[in-house]
Amino acid sequence: ATNLIVTTSYRAVLQSGVCSITNSASATIKIETNTWDGSSWSTGFPPTSSQTIVFNGNYNENENIEGCSCEVISGNVTVQDGKTLTLTNELKVTGGSLTFENNASLVQENDAAINSGNIKYKRHTAAVRRYYFTYWSSPVTPQTLYDLSPNTLSDKYFGFNSDLNDYIIYNNGAHNMVAGLGYLIRAPQTSDIVTAAIDTNPTFFGVPNNGNYTVSSTATAVNNKSYLLGNPYPSALDAITFLNNNSVLDGTLYFWTHNSNVTAVGAFYEYSDNDYATFNLTGGTGVASTNPGVSTSPPTGKIAAGQGFFATGIATGPINFTNAMRVGVGSITGDNSQFFRTTKTKAKTTTA
Repeated sequence: ATNLIVTTSYRAVLQSGVCSITNSASATIKIETNTWDGSSWSTGFPPTSSQTIVFNGNYNENENIEGCSCEVISGNVTVQDGKTLTLTNELKVTGGSLTFENNASLVQENDAAINSGNIKYKRHTAAVRRYYFTYWSSPVTPQTLYDLSPNTLSDKYFGFNSDLNDYIIYNNGAHNMVAGLGYLIRAPQTSDIVTAAIDTNPTFFGVPNNGNYTVSSTATAVNNKSYLLGNPYPSALDAITFLNNNSVLDGTLYFWTHNSNVTAVGAFYEYSDNDYATFNLTGGTGVASTNPGVSTSPPTGKIAAGQGFFATGIATGPINFTNAMRVGVGSITGDNSQFFRTTKTKAKTTTA
């Protein structure tokens, strides 16, 4: 037989790009495929982690689904808000489209799995006015700053230089976002100056990031450095697991809440550096809001997809991101819904 259902004694693995199973004798057997044809599943619902999922027709995923691997061949496939597609191995989009709505997740376990084909990943901001910033990170590759927010003023796309403790201007947003790094983008120029509103337009488009990513720290115990980092995955990142596996950081993460209003200073706008909600191994600390619409909830420790954040380096070495840190992998539970607006450094007040 060429198609067998995996029993509990087998382990789903990736072998030469084929979702398969191995037993203790290292025998490899191609596993069962469960195909959605636009109206029904070929082997029944729900698919299981021992099956290869194939989409060959339109599908709105309004429930959590898991599989060994997944391929979208045709149709418009959508994973709805708050729902998760969990895969042991790779995702392929060879035709049609695959869209993840705000707060939806793509979770993958195998660091070595190689994805192919583009997905759309949508992320809504917190309520923003024209001069508010959001710190972003990209869950896909490639993704330019401009394509994420094409109506932002041309000189209001930023990265951060940890050695200089200052910002990098990416004029016209002409820069590909690097997995694991954070970026600062001001709200669209079409945003209202007085009334804050959620921007529902940001959409990432590219191959979903998976596996190991590293950002290098050149800090020392004497010369600490601020690093603008970001969740590289299209699913939430567990802050406790991340901190426990990155001893080069001091153990506190900083998320901007924009508790204080922007202050006009001549031709510039000034942003306070006192509005950071924080998270460390003892839990989260929120802010007492004086700005209507600002969330006072402390960080939950589940860093949402697309979220940028600051951390302080105290030693030289790699800052690592791995699948084992993702919510939904192993025993890590939680959701992908707490997305903070963020801006400026935790070290100083700056203008833009």
